[in-house]
Amino acid sequence: MGWAFDDKRIVPFFGSESDRDTMKDLVAHCLKVLDEGTSVRQMVLETWLTVDYSLREFLLSGFELGRFSDDDFDLGYSLLPSGFEGCLRLLRKAVKHNESLPLDLPKVDRAGGFRASAEFWRFVNDRYPQLTSQIEAARRDFVIEQNPDVAGHVANGGGYFTREPEVAARMNAEWCAVADGLDEDWFKRARRLNGARNVATHSFRAEEVARKLGFCGPHLVSATREECLSLLETLLAVSRCPRDE
Repeated sequence: MGWAFDDKRIVPFFGSESDRDTMKDLVAHCLKVLDEGTSVRQMVLETWLTVDYSLREFLLSGFELGRFSDDDFDLGYSLLPSGFEGCLRLLRKAVKHNESLPLDLPKVDRAGGFRASAEFWRFVNDRYPQLTSQIEAARRDFVIEQNPDVAGHVANGGGYFTREPEVAARMNAEWCAVADGLDEDWFKRARRLNGARNVATHSFRAEEVARKLGFCGPHLVSATREECLSLLETLLAVSRCPRDE
């Protein structure tokens, strides 16, 4: 049996073709383990590792941090929450927070588009004390020119240019659309897999691991295999299909 990503389902992926190839290799390895494995523990752990990696890569792509991450500086594990459950909570929070942000933010960088060190700003204030206020005035005039709708607000003493905390930028709209498509059943099944993984981490007994998935009896291996395949189908949109002859 072969496999493919099911285009009719939400695939929690947002990256380059190379990133997609890496994910496909990981899924292919997991399916090989499920096809050939006889250990309930190994099948659960391999499925969890595949989903955990995919979840972390998806989060990194949402925050646009993947370009800073590599094997020697892996932000997926050094920056994101250490636990799987923490990553799930972060994903939920990211989607909810983005939904609360205004859709039409000013196209101008309200910080002036310039960042520098504290030493640089001390140097400017010492040597060119009027420069920052001049830049601020120019930025103010530019934003008003580009956004006529705020001109009256500013003229009436509105706080558009105050130093109140700025509105955060929204995450990539396409990424948000994918993340928003992950429904309650997706999160429920992800937690189900994580619960079984937690048992498998500390127990070699197939009965204990399978029990966490709701199985008991003489067919634990086949039942666990089918459940792991079902989890991959739900969580990563992996669809089993006949190989081309």
